[in-house]
Amino acid sequence: MRRLSISTAHAFLLVYSVDDRSSFEEVRRLWEQIKEERTGYSELPCVVAGNKVSPAHCPFDVIPLFWKDR
Repeated sequence: MRRLSISTAHAFLLVYSVDDRSSFEEVRRLWEQIKEERTGYSELPCVVAGNKVSPAHCPFDVIPLFWKDR
């Protein structure tokens, strides 16, 4: 199912949890899979978004994770 979705998608929205580094690593794995499946991946719109940010109620420091790929 995932391969079919990747091969037919017109855009990608990859969401990770800012309080769970493993979810960010999963987004990285998904991006690698997209690059393997789609030859023109660099021309597809792709948004990587961090979820669960509430500065007023955040009991920890949010550390930005940088995406360097393109």
